[in-house]
Amino acid sequence: MSLLTIVLALGFSCTNDDTLAPTYPIFFRCSDLTRAEAKLEDIQDNGFRVYAFFQAAPAVGNVTGSFDKEVAWSDTANGGDGGWIYNPIEYWIPGATYYFKAFYPKDIAAVVNNTNSAQSYTISNYDVTLQHDLLVAEARDIVVDSTTGEPSTGSVVNLTFEHLLSCVTIAAKTKIDGVEVRRITLNGVATTATFENGSWASSQTTSLTKNHETTLRSSSVDYVDVADGGFLLVPEVVNGGQELIIETSNKTYTVVIPEITWESNKKYTYTLTIEQNDILFDEPAIAEPWDETNATGSVIIK
Repeated sequence: MSLLTIVLALGFSCTNDDTLAPTYPIFFRCSDLTRAEAKLEDIQDNGFRVYAFFQAAPAVGNVTGSFDKEVAWSDTANGGDGGWIYNPIEYWIPGATYYFKAFYPKDIAAVVNNTNSAQSYTISNYDVTLQHDLLVAEARDIVVDSTTGEPSTGSVVNLTFEHLLSCVTIAAKTKIDGVEVRRITLNGVATTATFENGSWASSQTTSLTKNHETTLRSSSVDYVDVADGGFLLVPEVVNGGQELIIETSNKTYTVVIPEITWESNKKYTYTLTIEQNDILFDEPAIAEPWDETNATGSVIIK
């Protein structure tokens, strides 16, 4: 039985004691994303899955319900302006309070407890070697007026997706003209992991490599991304067991990554300068969102 059938069967009373049937359809809007593996265009191309839980007002018996939908982008929706669509359409229930959680990619192996407003979820056995971005969005406490049937935020649910992973990238410049950065490796990082109760856990480690050959010119004063946008990583405490290996035409450099906690939805940019036989290695600039920087100190690695 659909939610709409349940609601109509129970009835929702207005001030004039007439039954107020749901009349406002539930629509979705996605905010743009910061720079990462998955962008808004990717979500539009592939769609997402949304889970909704609602609880009606005590006056109608604390009725609860839920649904989940695959939501897709249509270029022809909204008179050709484009919009998010799903079938069949759900309607806002007068007197109810709604909670939403959405996931990208839509086939993410998330087990969602959609029986209460917390909507807790678990993601098991994420494999970091696949380098697939994981995104989640939520909208909470949307109250539908019991008299007008209109939701407090309007008929459109605004979803702002955030990354469940961390991003680590390497940017370099050189004082030796024509140096080739051939390979970047992160060694000892968390691999197969499970997300539960708001945090990640992993007991295994792996090495990740970017074969992104880049020739650096001494005339350039700007740092150049040599990690092809960076590594998508399981958030974890970096405790001295993780290494950064930089293979260049000049030399291969190995450095223990300084202690830090890589957090979800943050990007960490490590910058380095190649100088003769040494490399000036900066501790990470932390970006929040991913494309802003706030540099810290540096150390010499030989």
